[in-house]
Amino acid sequence: MWRFANVMNIDHSEPCYNLTPGWQTETMEVRMPSASTTAAMLVPPSDPSTWDPAFDAVVAAPANHKVIFENDRLRVLEVTLLPDEEEPTHHHRWPSVFVFDQVQGPVYDMAPDGTKLPPNRDVMRALDQWNGQGCLIAHMAPTPLGRVLNASGKIIHGIRIEMKTAK
Repeated sequence: MWRFANVMNIDHSEPCYNLTPGWQTETMEVRMPSASTTAAMLVPPSDPSTWDPAFDAVVAAPANHKVIFENDRLRVLEVTLLPDEEEPTHHHRWPSVFVFDQVQGPVYDMAPDGTKLPPNRDVMRALDQWNGQGCLIAHMAPTPLGRVLNASGKIIHGIRIEMKTAK
């Protein structure tokens, strides 16, 4: 079971909605697929540490992903997609928390071959349940090779905090 919880934006002026498994709140409850179904949808096809570095988001889609901080444990990206823009094919090898301050559907996940994927990724499910107020926060598993199409006609903007695996 997933629950939405109100948390505050950095400037504390608007609430954000945090999609977090098991979060204790009385706000809004949403039923998601079973744990086994969700795991099957989110498990990348291989070990993310073996994914081709040439397709890392910052390398393969630099116009959309700017590094604003990085150390041996975290990488913080500013992510921007212009209206009706489709990102180049890329991946995100680390789990992350994505905080959107501007986002609106429709937004589509696309396979490397251009096939539109079902809306089963963490952020797509969160966007479907979000009321559009404040910012949207999604906890994300590593994201295998693909791209995002912003079909909304509005700019998508957010901060993605990637948690690197300890070596």
